[in-house]
Amino acid sequence: VFVSTGGMDFDKEKPSILLMHGSGLTHIVWSLHEQFYASQGYNILSADLPGHGNSEGPSIKSIEEISDWIKSLMTALNIPKIIIVGHSQGCLVGIDFAARYANLLSSLVLVAGSYKMPVNQDLIDLAEAGDEKAVLLMMKWGYEGSKAFIGGNPVKKIINSSRE
Repeated sequence: VFVSTGGMDFDKEKPSILLMHGSGLTHIVWSLHEQFYASQGYNILSADLPGHGNSEGPSIKSIEEISDWIKSLMTALNIPKIIIVGHSQGCLVGIDFAARYANLLSSLVLVAGSYKMPVNQDLIDLAEAGDEKAVLLMMKWGYEGSKAFIGGNPVKKIINSSRE
C-alpha cells in the first residue's frame, strides 16, 4: 500500500491524520493538505486504497471493509487514535469507522460527503469489470464544466500525473 506522509518521518509522539480520498481518486487530491499539516506537527497518512493510484491489489468492495482496513493500518503502524479527514466516499468511510471504532477516533472531518450516494449502474458494471472507462465517466460526471483546481491544475493533468 502506498502512503504519502507529506515529506515528514512518522513520529509516534505526534497526533496522526488520515486523509481519505474519494472513490476512484488517489492521495494526489490531498497534496497541499499533506504538506501543510505535516509542517504543523501532525503525522500525515494519505494512503492510496488498494487498487487505487500507487497501491497494488484488488479494490476493497465495501465501506465497512475499508474501515476494517484502516483499523489494520493503525494496528500495523501502532497508532492508538487517529483523526480522519474524508472526502466524498471517504466521508462514508469516516462515518462507518466512527460508528464501529469510536474508541480509535480522535476527530472526524467530512468534506463534500453525502449519506446516500446513488451511483449509475453502468459505472458500477464498468468499475467491477476493471474497465478504465469507469474513471473517465467519473471525471466527466464529476468535473465536466470545471476549468481547474486550486493552483490551476486541470483535471486531466492530475489524473495523468506520476502520483509521486
